[in-house]
Amino acid sequence: MIGHEFCGTVAEVAPDVQGVAVGDFISGKGHVSCGRCHACRTGAAHICENLQVTGIDRDGAFADYVVMPGSNAWRVDSSIPRDVAAIVDPLGNAVHAALETSLVTRRVLVTGCGPIGLMAVAICQMAGAAFVAATDISAARLALAGRMGADVVLDARTEDVPARVR
Repeated sequence: MIGHEFCGTVAEVAPDVQGVAVGDFISGKGHVSCGRCHACRTGAAHICENLQVTGIDRDGAFADYVVMPGSNAWRVDSSIPRDVAAIVDPLGNAVHAALETSLVTRRVLVTGCGPIGLMAVAICQMAGAAFVAATDISAARLALAGRMGADVVLDARTEDVPARVR
């Protein structure tokens, strides 16, 4: 079953799971790492050799229930609207991608203004980037990128992106 961006209420918890309880409102992290490979053991679980993606490699949120490690469940205050709680995982992806290195005074190009790219535009600006360019082929998404703080938005269908960014 598909569905990799989700939130919900915990229905059951295995006996060895800590930090989450039945009834907790959670957002689910969709990347499930093995915890055993070299990448996982050295702090790079995001490139796990055995990575499974919820909704692709294992049942996702369109199934009746989602089964995941307790470490993939992030408790969310119940006052947070469900449509916001459901995008905590892609927000985490945007934060991780944008903050891999210091952006202070750097020029950044965000290619693709889907939800993760749009969040990355705002994060790059907040992290001190001197200039943020955003590309996409959708006029609506480019308009959103401008609203999110991109200094320039470029339609990749009609503009010479490398020349404009330079």
